[in-house]
Amino acid sequence: MTIAKGTIKHKRYDVFMEIDENKWVGIEPKSLSQFINQKDKNGKNVFEGDFDYNGNCVVWCHNCNGFEFAQLDVPTKDICIPCHRCDGNFFFSDHINDFEIVGNVAD
Repeated sequence: MTIAKGTIKHKRYDVFMEIDENKWVGIEPKSLSQFINQKDKNGKNVFEGDFDYNGNCVVWCHNCNGFEFAQLDVPTKDICIPCHRCDGNFFFSDHINDFEIVGNVAD
């Protein structure tokens, strides 16, 4: 899969993804999520913005310089605690093996 910055004027999208040879579709940039090279407890690839039933949400923490869990208010998708590690609650690496994806904030 190839993702490229588009140059077509007067289009809704300015980022395009090649889904087949010479077939491109526009995508919303805010809907893109970084794969973090981890899997959840069911073997699904984990992406930035993924969250579980408890509202643990994968985020990039600039203070920790890595992916950590934030606390998400699931109904509103608002972040309540920016980083559990910075807040002194727990480390990402301690809980990733128990993490089960139920959604992504971009969905």
